[in-house]
Parts: sequence; structure tokens; C-alpha cells
Amino acid sequence: MSRPRRKAPWLWPGYITRYVEPSVIVLLDTSSSMEVGLIRKILLDILEAARKTVLISPGRPIYVSYDNKWIEIRDGSDVENLEILTNPIILVDAIENIIGRVLIRESPYIVIIVSDWETPDKREALENSIRRLRALVDLIILVTVHGGIPAREETKICILRYEDKSSLSP
Repeated sequence: MSRPRRKAPWLWPGYITRYVEPSVIVLLDTSSSMEVGLIRKILLDILEAARKTVLISPGRPIYVSYDNKWIEIRDGSDVENLEILTNPIILVDAIENIIGRVLIRESPYIVIIVSDWETPDKREALENSIRRLRALVDLIILVTVHGGIPAREETKICILRYEDKSSLSP
């Protein structure tokens, strides 16, 4: 029988703990009801919040999905150079696209969905997509600008309201 570790007696001998940085995916609603300036401001706030936490190292990108495009953002200049065109979006299809991407990899995921939730999606289909995504990722953050969110706050789901005067708040 081996003796316990001196610095961490609760760990088994030879057991190595390893921290795996989560991948952050931001899904943007680029419909005409969302202003491009507001989308950029929200992205900058998300980037700043991600860098201030211990979760993500400064060199790690944040993946942004909009208009069936995937873009890596590393700093504020990437956000300023981002070409955002207001196009109608079907959130259910975009969430299903993220689900397909999440199934491929095994790293932890944090998914942030930014929307005003005024979409042509059926509410029931949107709820089902969010429920399916919730089963696959570690955390979903639903950011609303002024609309009602088709989910309630529960395990793995966090709801934030974004007001133009301040930053993200619960």
C-alpha cells in the first residue's frame, strides 16, 4: 500500500489533475432588430469578461457564429474589423449547427447566445434546441437585449439582460 501524498492527501498516488480550458462559442442574432453597434459592444464586453476570468488564457480565441460563418476573435481589433450584416436568422438552425460542432470535440464548452429573441422560430422548437444543447455543453449563457427568453434559469443555464447603459447583469 502506498502512502498518501504530503501536499494533497485527498488525491490518489499518481493521480494527476489537469485543467482543460473551455471553448467559448458566441452565437449572434444578426436580424434587423439588432443594431450592429450594439452587437459589437456586447462582443467586446464578452471578450473582456472572458479575459478577466481565470477560465480562458489571453491567447485562446473565442469562436463567434453568425450567418453560418465561424470566426475566431482574439482581441478588440478583431471585433472592430468584423463585418456584420443584418440578415434574418433562424436561431433553431444556428443552435443545431453548434450542436453538430460540439459533438465532434470533447473539450468543455461555454455557449453564449446573444439575441433579442424576436425571431420567426417557433417557441417550442427553440426550447427543444436549447434543451438539447444544454445536455451537451457545460454552460449556456442566454443574453437578452429586450425580449423574453424561451428558457428559464436552471442547471447549466444562466440568463443575463444587457442594458445599453451598463454591461452584462443578471
